[in-house]
Amino acid sequence: MSNERISESLRALPHEEASPEFTAGVLGRLSRRRRRASYLGLATAAVLVLALGLGWSEWRHQQAQQQALARLDALLAEKQVLEFELRYLRQLTDQARPVVYLGATEKLDLVLDLAHLHSRGVTETGRIGPTATQRARLTYLDKFPPQRVTY
Repeated sequence: MSNERISESLRALPHEEASPEFTAGVLGRLSRRRRRASYLGLATAAVLVLALGLGWSEWRHQQAQQQALARLDALLAEKQVLEFELRYLRQLTDQARPVVYLGATEKLDLVLDLAHLHSRGVTETGRIGPTATQRARLTYLDKFPPQRVTY
C-alpha cells in the first residue's frame, strides 16, 4: 500500500472523542512505568556498585597476596645466602687455629693462642687451672705447711 491509500483509510475511520478518564489513565500508567523504571534503575545501579566494590576488593586482595609472595621469595633468597655464608664461615673456623685478637700497637699485634692456653692448664670451662709447677708446689705445701716463727 502506498502512503496515500493509508492516509485515505485513516481519514475514512470515524472520528471518536476520548473520554475524560482516558487522559488520566494514560498519564497514570506512564507515571507507574516511570516509578518502575526508576526502581529498576536504582536496583541496577546498586548491583553495579556492589559488583564494582567486590571486584575492587578482590583485586586489592590479589595485589596484597602477590606482594606477600614477593616478600616471601625475597626472604627465602636471603635465607639461602645467609646459610651459604654461615657454612663458609664454619668451614673457615674449622680450618683456623683457635686464636683471639687482643689488640695492637704500631709495632706489635697481641694475639692469644687458645690451643697454647689449653696445653698450659686452661680447663674446658675457661678457668685457668694450676700448671704442673703450681701443682707440685701445692703438693709440697700440703706435706710441709709453713711454720710461724715468732721472735
